Amino acid sequence: MTTQRLLMKIITTYLICFYSSLLHAESGKYDASKIVEPTPEMLKMTSAELFKEIDRDGNGQVSFTETNEALEYSPKHTKRKFAKSDRDKSGGLNFKEFEFRLTKTEWWNLSRETPEAMFNAADANQNGTLSKKEFAIFQKKEAHLDVFFNRADLDKSGGVDLQEGTKFINNEIFPSRKSKNIRKAKSKAKDQ
Repeated sequence: MTTQRLLMKIITTYLICFYSSLLHAESGKYDASKIVEPTPEMLKMTSAELFKEIDRDGNGQVSFTETNEALEYSPKHTKRKFAKSDRDKSGGLNFKEFEFRLTKTEWWNLSRETPEAMFNAADANQNGTLSKKEFAIFQKKEAHLDVFFNRADLDKSGGVDLQEGTKFINNEIFPSRKSKNIRKAKSKAKDQ
C-alpha cells in the first residue's frame, strides 16, 4: 500500500470515528449499560410504523440516540452501523436510510418470520438438525459462525435442532434472556 493510500485510509478512519463520537455525544442522558431490545409491539411493526415510532420529534429523521435507544446498543457496532447508514451525512437517518439500518439490526432480521419457518428453510437435507453450514443460513449471517453455532448447540451434539434453534433466535431477539446478560444484571443489582 502506498504512503498516500495509507494516509487516506487513516484520515478516513479518523473522520468516521470523529463523526461517530459527535453523534454519540448528542445525548448526555444515554445509558450505555442498558440492554436495548424490541417490545412485542415493535416485532409486529412494519419499517414505516417503526420509523414513525422512533422519530419522537416527528422531523422525518431519526437520530443516533433515537435509533440506539429503540433498536440496539453495542459499543462495538452501533456507531459504525449508524455512520454507514447515514449516506447523506446529515447526522440523522431519513426513512430510506433507516430501512437500510434495519437490515443491520439483528432482532429485526430474525423476527421477520418464525424460527420454525427459518429452520425448515435452512435444513437442506430435512434431517431435523442443522449443520454449521445450514446454521449460517438459519441465522442469516456467516460472521462469527463458530461462536454462534457453539452457543446454539446446547447439547454439544454437533448439530442444532429446532428447539435449540428457537431458543437461540429468542435469545438474539431478546438479549436480556442471554445467560451472560442475566449474570451481569444480577451482579449489578447486588452491587447497588
